[in-house]
Amino acid sequence: MKKLPIGTQSFEKLRTNNCVYVDKTEIIHRIISNGEVYCLSRPRRFGKSLLVSTLEALFKGRKELFEGLYIYDRWDWSQQYPVIVVDWAMIGHSTPEEMKTDMISYLNEIARDSQITLTSQFISGCFRELIKSLHDQSGKKVAVLIDEYDKPVTAHLFDSHLTEIRTAVHDFYQVMKGTDKFGNYWIRTGTPTFLLDIIRRRNRTDAILEPIVVGESILDGYNPPDIREAPLLFQTGYLTVKHKELNRGIPSYTLDIPNSEVNEGLMTGLLEAYGKYSSLEWVDDLRMTMARQITAGDEAGFAISLEATIATVLKELHGANESCYHTIMLIWMRLLGFKIHGEMPNDRGRADAVWEQHGVTVIAELKYHAKKKTNALLNDAMTQIRERRYYNRYTGKVILPGIAFSGKDVGCRMEELKRTCRSSRKGTASGF
Repeated sequence: MKKLPIGTQSFEKLRTNNCVYVDKTEIIHRIISNGEVYCLSRPRRFGKSLLVSTLEALFKGRKELFEGLYIYDRWDWSQQYPVIVVDWAMIGHSTPEEMKTDMISYLNEIARDSQITLTSQFISGCFRELIKSLHDQSGKKVAVLIDEYDKPVTAHLFDSHLTEIRTAVHDFYQVMKGTDKFGNYWIRTGTPTFLLDIIRRRNRTDAILEPIVVGESILDGYNPPDIREAPLLFQTGYLTVKHKELNRGIPSYTLDIPNSEVNEGLMTGLLEAYGKYSSLEWVDDLRMTMARQITAGDEAGFAISLEATIATVLKELHGANESCYHTIMLIWMRLLGFKIHGEMPNDRGRADAVWEQHGVTVIAELKYHAKKKTNALLNDAMTQIRERRYYNRYTGKVILPGIAFSGKDVGCRMEELKRTCRSSRKGTASGF
């Protein structure tokens, strides 16, 4: 039985260790045949680094690694190309000076492997020399594969090094334009983990917790750190166009998370970003437990689960305002599989969140106070739900949880409504 290649980013190790490999070489063949420059920006764990490793093996003519794959009989194995693999994650970039020194050393190491001596004292100069020398030496096109292409820039989005780092990285990439005559294949990949930090810093999750409608202009441009969340998430693959509509010739786009795998990866990543969790292995078990508890109205059990989810983030959130706790709750509910409507309005106000799943509607009100007791906060939450009748538009089973955070204490109270008519203002309520 073949082994699952969990965490494997080396194509050679994957193929020589009898691991499962989903053949993507037909797509790779199409990419190489139809173009020369590609930027692949996708969510984390999408196999971008493995793709770089696969391309490296292909351009180097490692025929034995591709036996049985689509590309095996369609590639000219008599042709081998010089390959430059640049992994920005391996380059120190805590300061512009460190980045310059480390990258020059990195490029010189690649050059020495091919008996090439570089003379330039600048990153862009060394890169240009290396490409030209490899081309002159082999008479072949040079394949340039760049992993984590924006790592140095995103690491400095919020500090004084940003401008100098961006300039150096820009000059590095400008070399590609000046060496087009060498026929470079340029595959850039990025792991946009920096966007999680941006979302956490701004505490803006509206673009990922429910579909959003945007205009065409918002999808263009890339100017960190001022870039808005929607175009950033769209450009990095965490949002995709679900629907396009024309209104008097002006297009608008509905953006949403593309699938459950991306949703899970993004929500888990956000939990890490907000809570500094040391491990998320317990997430699967806990979220199944919480889903059962909330749909069964198990307020005591749900409160215990909430304490477990919040315990490791209390140090990070202690003293924060209600919106931070609200965000953590919505992230968890999205992980549980609920459809989120944050701050859902009616004619009497806005519910903190409405979650829908399998015919069950959950309408939550969240309260936070540094000193006020949880029981008093829960009384406030449940009173607000009843007085403002957030549940009027829903039928079927409706669960009304009030959730309270007081300092380090967590509380939960639930009521259930069984509603048969949307227009009716009456329902059967029962406290658990």
